[in-house]
Amino acid sequence: MHPNQKKALDAAIQKVLENPEANPLKSGDLSDLRVCKYSVHGSQVLLGYVYHKQEHIINLVSVGSHENFYRDLKR
Repeated sequence: MHPNQKKALDAAIQKVLENPEANPLKSGDLSDLRVCKYSVHGSQVLLGYVYHKQEHIINLVSVGSHENFYRDLKR
């Protein structure tokens, strides 16, 4: 990962840490997943995570472009 990509990812993770419930839950097979969207040089990147409210735990699941992001997570 290039330094600028890492910096953008770190900023997205910080946003999630500050308010993990800001992003809505997905539906269907991925009903426990939340996705934070951010940009790197004009390209949209998705950060998928699961927030366990009772335990105050955030599990980072996947990072990638929108193309096949959800399909790959269902596997």
